[in-house]
Amino acid sequence: MGGLLVVTPLLILSVVTLCYSDKIPAEIEWLIEWLRFPSNYESHGSSVSTLIVLFLITLHIFRRLYECLFVSVFSENQMSIIIYIVGLLFYTIMPLSYVVGTDFTSIDGCTGFLGNIKWNHIVGIFLFLWSSWKQMKAAQIFANLRLTKKGAVDNKRHHIPSGDFFQYVSCPHFFFEILIYTSVNIIYWWSCTLAIFVLLFVAVNQIIMGNFSHKWYKDTFRFYPDTRKAIIPFVY
Repeated sequence: MGGLLVVTPLLILSVVTLCYSDKIPAEIEWLIEWLRFPSNYESHGSSVSTLIVLFLITLHIFRRLYECLFVSVFSENQMSIIIYIVGLLFYTIMPLSYVVGTDFTSIDGCTGFLGNIKWNHIVGIFLFLWSSWKQMKAAQIFANLRLTKKGAVDNKRHHIPSGDFFQYVSCPHFFFEILIYTSVNIIYWWSCTLAIFVLLFVAVNQIIMGNFSHKWYKDTFRFYPDTRKAIIPFVY
């Protein structure tokens, strides 16, 4: 929810700036320059790429909110306050990073928006949507383990998930999270340094969490499939 309070205004600002102005407002420009560190940081992400990314990230956060409210069946375990705070900070800083890492010196404008769409934008959008769909499918598989055929909550125990990418890895949802932020960098074509840092943070975080989860599955379930990797199919 906190991410929506940040990314939605940024998306609206980007649309208004690109379509109805020749430059960003002076107050916002000052804030962006203040957030950039060091002060001589050179930003190279295009404004069109940032508009696409902010729109996709908005969809991503809405989807995650929908999953939390209407799909997932949570266990009795409570989330660590540290993990909760890190999550809030991430979804606040992440969209700001894309804006701060954008080159606003030349505004492309809405009239030529489609003309500025490049092949890497199309590939990135496709990978983002496909990864999001697969991640949501993983969430549904998790939920079904605790639901009856009629959709009522049957239990809140842990089970061995199966189906789709669970056939290959213990944590496909972590794998697709990494792919989602990889797709962002494809949209930028690796020109936005801060977007690369966001990807590195996500990758390290998801790999560590995936490794712990994989070990827990193997220690908890005696007949856990030996062929499954932790996160990356056939690799790790």
